[in-house]
Amino acid sequence: MPPQDFRTRDSRESALSVKIIAERASKECSSNGLGYELLMDFYVREASWWSFTKREQRIIEKTARTFAKALRETGFLNTTKD
Repeated sequence: MPPQDFRTRDSRESALSVKIIAERASKECSSNGLGYELLMDFYVREASWWSFTKREQRIIEKTARTFAKALRETGFLNTTKD
């Protein structure tokens, strides 16, 4: 396998872009950025859905929808069906 030139990889930039989009979606849904932390708890840290209050569950749902919409608009998610 040939050696990689890490200067030509854009995975770090892509990851940072997705993180920024998630933070913006959170700020759009909750003024204090709580949505981002709740998304991370649920999806990344694998917290149980039932460990969140009803209010937190609504914030997660709203933030996830806004985040997915922003990802589609920026081209990170494919919107066409094959």
